[in-house]
Amino acid sequence: MSIETMVKETAESLGVVGAQVAVVSGGDVRVCSTGLANAALGIPVTDDTLFQIGSTTKVYTAALVMQLADAGQVDIDAPVSNYLPEHHFGAITPRQLMAMTSGLDNGPYADTGRGDDCVAAYVRLIRDIPAIHQPGAGFGYTNASTIVSGLLVERITGQCWDD
Repeated sequence: MSIETMVKETAESLGVVGAQVAVVSGGDVRVCSTGLANAALGIPVTDDTLFQIGSTTKVYTAALVMQLADAGQVDIDAPVSNYLPEHHFGAITPRQLMAMTSGLDNGPYADTGRGDDCVAAYVRLIRDIPAIHQPGAGFGYTNASTIVSGLLVERITGQCWDD
């Protein structure tokens, strides 16, 4: 089965309106597109269609945290405050941030810019949001948890999350 067929059949079977898949192997890149970018207008997805990055950053950030854990630089069961002492996250751990069990509310949708301080600026913005439950006591899908994880990555690596 070709990758094009697999992408089309998978999208159809899952009810996905439109999708792109890129596969990189060595120096070769294969891009497959299927379906509609805008169903109301009948605009097809092309290889150049832009999609919002959305929550794929959650998986990417968790992978970065786990790489740091594998390298012995982060204990995912230690309080985040060990790494970010200027912020008050109590007993919340990196594991709870990644598992969406931190108790942090979603937080506001605010643009804190780009570059070296944008992640820290957002974490400062959420410093006073109320908890929705005690850490580990429930589940709540939260952008704030991922952004705190991103600041953890920045602090440990010394690099801007964007980099």
